[in-house]
Amino acid sequence: MQRVYKQGMALTDLTPAGFLEAANAKFFGPKMQDVMRLDAGSFDGPLAVGIWGVEKGEFELVYTASEFVTVLSGRVIVTAGGKSHELGPGDVCFTPKGETVRWNVLEEVRKAFIVVS
Repeated sequence: MQRVYKQGMALTDLTPAGFLEAANAKFFGPKMQDVMRLDAGSFDGPLAVGIWGVEKGEFELVYTASEFVTVLSGRVIVTAGGKSHELGPGDVCFTPKGETVRWNVLEEVRKAFIVVS
C-alpha cells in the first residue's frame, strides 16, 4: 500500500515506539517519548522504512545501522564527529553505522527514515 506524506499533514497513526530505550540511548535530562510508524521492512531485516518522531529533549546514541532521514517537522541540532548541524523541515541527513550522534531536539521532531543494516 502506498503511503504519502504531504507537508503539514497530521501524523495521527504513529504509535509509541520505545526505540530510544531499546537502543540504550543516553539521556541528558528526562527520558523522552518517541513514536513511530513502520511502512516497509523490519528492523530485524536489511531494510526498514517509516516515520519516527520524538519530543523535545536531548539524547545520544550509537547507530547500529546506517540511516538516511528527511526532517518533516520540528527542529533538531545533531552533533557527530565534533560537527553540529541544525536541521528543520525538508533537510536531509545520512548517518553511517557505528556513528555516535547527539540529538538536541529543539522542537518536537518528525522524520521519514530509511534504515539499512
